[in-house]
Amino acid sequence: MSVADTEVDVLIVGGGPVGLTARALLERWGVATLLVEKRRALSPFPRSRLVNARSMEIYRQLGLADGIASRAFGPEFGHIRFRDTLCGGDFAEAPVAGVNAAIPESPVIGVVTSQDRLEPLLLAAAEALVRFGAELVGLAEGPRDVVATLVDHGRDGARTRVRARYVLAADGANSSVRRRLGIGTTGPGALGDFTTVVFDADLGRWCAGRPASTSPRTAPSPRCTPKGAGPGSGPPPRTRRTSTGPLSSRAPSAPATAYAPTCCGSSTG
Repeated sequence: MSVADTEVDVLIVGGGPVGLTARALLERWGVATLLVEKRRALSPFPRSRLVNARSMEIYRQLGLADGIASRAFGPEFGHIRFRDTLCGGDFAEAPVAGVNAAIPESPVIGVVTSQDRLEPLLLAAAEALVRFGAELVGLAEGPRDVVATLVDHGRDGARTRVRARYVLAADGANSSVRRRLGIGTTGPGALGDFTTVVFDADLGRWCAGRPASTSPRTAPSPRCTPKGAGPGSGPPPRTRRTSTGPLSSRAPSAPATAYAPTCCGSSTG
């Protein structure tokens, strides 16, 4: 094994809701971590738009649930409205599960929010080191630990090595950790390309009295997603369903959808 520049118990790769939540939980349990994120800052885009009840239970344990709920959209946005055009009538409606009524098995309910509202709260929830602009480019497993090679894009591509007992892959569907471990996926793969545009606009003329987290449309036009709101189910069957979206707009005031991370490494215990 090569000599490492830094040693931690857990290296977290990915600074989205999953990675940031893991960082806060591990710090609470006394586990030393380093989180690395290849982007230079938190994402400014809404992205995931629903924090489900189970995630809110975890955030309640961390003392974050009230703050997340206070920054979320009201429950009236917990609907998806399907239309042919933005100014047309709804031909179907679907509720976002778990945000409009209490769940008997849980002390909390989910909220309609977005990653750009959620992630700053999660980042502030722990003091463990975070390195933005640091990308994982190498991963070598040993019998008792893992050595990761990072490229620091904020320091002219300087390379550093981190030795960790475990590496937590929280870097999303296109995980670089998973690829380096040779872990494949099943399914059809990429279903298409999407462009996200975030803008401010008063949509009251078309949406007043019909609040929704998402308004998919069947005509060849963008999908309107109020910034911070999010879907909980897919559209009902319809002959024509096309979209160039998502096209997001900010509306008055969504771990989070979390993917199970992949781990590599071994325990020294």
